[in-house]
Order: sequence, then C-alpha cells, then structure tokens
Amino acid sequence: MWRTGLLILITACTAGSAAAARWRLSGAVGGRAGRDGPPERIVSLAPALTETCCALGLRDRLVGRSRYCDWPPEIRDVPDVGALIDPSLERILLLKPDLILVAEAGKDLRGQLDSAGLAYLVLPNRRLADVFESIRRIAEATRCEVEGDRLIGAMRQRFEAVRLTSAGRPARRVMLCISASRLPMPLPWVAGPDSYLGELVALAGHRAVPSDLGADYGEISFEQVLRTDPDAIIEFRGLAGEARGAASDPAEAWGTLGPLRAARERRVYLLHGTQHVTPGPRCVETLKEIARVLTE
Repeated sequence: MWRTGLLILITACTAGSAAAARWRLSGAVGGRAGRDGPPERIVSLAPALTETCCALGLRDRLVGRSRYCDWPPEIRDVPDVGALIDPSLERILLLKPDLILVAEAGKDLRGQLDSAGLAYLVLPNRRLADVFESIRRIAEATRCEVEGDRLIGAMRQRFEAVRLTSAGRPARRVMLCISASRLPMPLPWVAGPDSYLGELVALAGHRAVPSDLGADYGEISFEQVLRTDPDAIIEFRGLAGEARGAASDPAEAWGTLGPLRAARERRVYLLHGTQHVTPGPRCVETLKEIARVLTE
C-alpha cells in the first residue's frame, strides 16, 4: 500500500503545465522576474541538479558547477565555482550566467544572488518526489518540456518495473547506514524511513528502520542498533569525507556490537558511490541496486 502511495505522490509532483509561455524565477534580471528567451548560460550548484541538466540535454548550456558536481564525466571541464553551500560569487559573476540552480540546502545564498541581480531557482532535494519536481521545473525554465516529459516517463516506467519485480517477496526491515563500518565500530549514522533512501527502500517492498529516528538522518546508539535488530543492513560507501580504514568484512564489524541478526546471517550489503545518496535522475539505479541486494 505504501508503495502505491509513493507512486501516486511522484505522479502528482510531475503534473503541471508542459508549455509555459515564459520562465519565471526567484531573483531579478534587469528588474524583471523572467525573460522572453530561455536561459543559455546556466550555473548549477548541486550534483543532482547538474545531473538533471545533462539528462535533459543541457550540457552545452552549463557554464559553471559546484566543486562536488562530477557526473556525467563530461562536465568535469566546466568551471568550478566553489563549494555547494558557499560558492564564490566572484567566479559566478565572471561567468555571466542567466540562470543559477540552487538546491534547498544552499537557499541562504538568496540574499547574495538578489543583491547581484542574478536569476535563480531554488529547487527541493530532500524527497524522492523532489527529484521529479526538479526535473519538471528545470525543463520548464529552459524550454525543454518535451525532454522533461520524456525523462520523467522513462523513469516512472523503470520504477514500476522494479516494483513489479519485487512484488510478493518477503519484506525486510533494513538499516541504511551512511557511515562506513570499521573496527572499532563508530556510532552509526543512518537514514530513516521518511528520508529519500527510506522511500526507495519502501518502493522496493521493504521498510527502513529504526522507525522512530525522528529525522531524515541521524546518529544512533549501539543499544538502539541491537534493540532494532534489522533483518539487513545496507552501507553506502565512497562518500566525501568517509573515514579511512573501513571494514573489509562489514558483517564481522557489525557483529562486534552483540547479537545482531543481519550480521549473523551475513545480510550486510555495500553500495558504492555518491550517486546512491544524490537525489537525482540516477535514483532509478539506486532503487534497482537496493531491490537486488535485498533479494539475495
């Protein structure tokens, strides 16, 4: 039932006008909220938004990116304007952009962008539905509505294919660990059921635990890990700043905490790469990987 609800939510968030006569933005360009032609010089300040631009065929319009934007590989020659939350306004101005894409995490930049007279879109990036909403809004702003509809349609088809493949399989209680296991074990940093990753787990027919985390992501105690006793653990590795010395045998590392079903049954799985925690068009691949490991 919860999977059906998520799919309905995704569908609702992708509905909207497919033929806007003008693109309207936060910020100002010459005192106007929009302009007659589509933007030709785009700066993207988040990896997911850069991926979305490229998936829409807008690579040639990208003139700047954040330091952490590294996919697809061909964008690495696009000028780097600094970090995600505090990019260099000076570098951005030198690029003369007519549209800046900002993730919600960087919304504090709005005052600087307004003062500089730059047009920008602040886009949601916390939930699965936000992925589709960002695609729709970027496509509308850049007059790529046809490409946007095509991308959204293809993603929805692939989501449905995974859902059908997973239907009828035993549902597992899954702990989603954003920090790598090592010896000695650090306190785990996990994703809750209402997070982007938790929603993907639900679409695959399983449930993220602990259910009482109280936030999208958070640190939990060893006692809470043992009390939750998940059926499976998925570790997301290869993230920026990840500590060296990650355990080569994660099931063994988790087993040092005490009696833990996932460790005992060796249901501790590794997913490598930042793409899995980036709410962008490659979320379909993450869903497939989650569904695959949980059927092993």
